[in-house]
Amino acid sequence: MEEEQKETKKEEKKIKVIVYSLVIILLAFGFFAFFSQKIKHGTYQYAHGVETFDVQQIGTTKDGGITYRIKIFVNNDPNPKYVYTRHEPAEMNGLKINPDVKQDVITKKEAYVVIDPNDQRLMGKTTIAALEIDKFLDNSYLFKIPVKSAFTSKYEGDKERIIKTCSDATKDTAIIMLQLGEETAIKDEKGCVIIEGQTEDDLIKLADGLVFYLLGMIG
Repeated sequence: MEEEQKETKKEEKKIKVIVYSLVIILLAFGFFAFFSQKIKHGTYQYAHGVETFDVQQIGTTKDGGITYRIKIFVNNDPNPKYVYTRHEPAEMNGLKINPDVKQDVITKKEAYVVIDPNDQRLMGKTTIAALEIDKFLDNSYLFKIPVKSAFTSKYEGDKERIIKTCSDATKDTAIIMLQLGEETAIKDEKGCVIIEGQTEDDLIKLADGLVFYLLGMIG
């Protein structure tokens, strides 16, 4: 009888130890989750296929937009890289992108971002779109593609500007045209990439959309 009581007490002690351990683990997990949320305020995971990307809102732009920081891994490097954009991948749901675009950009040795200098609707915001494309394609950690700006024709105020059109797209040269039109889409016509928006703000969004597509975040 006495032996049975001892065994019963041992079992009860074991159960208490297990229960206390579970409580401590749960409290620690809750603290960790809370602490993580505090550190990563504004961060969420965006999923595309089997890939996930940490997206964090880090500030605002001078014109009232939002700046995002996105963590990515490049070429199996275990050390993350960060890209900074004016839009987030989730905004690109439903974006029309011709699948030939990737081939006609990342396989090239150089790229030209081109606008029509005589289209008076294209003002300063279109320049922002061009710079967004430039900073990613020319990035030594990403695509390493030298980027230059060009016009589709001579312009009285800038006679030294390089002239390029879609007909200049070759196996080594990417032509990326920024233009306003009826669509909001990233198109490909005979090897020429055309980014077409209804407004200049659309062009900025599509510039980030092009980058997201090339990085495998959308599409």
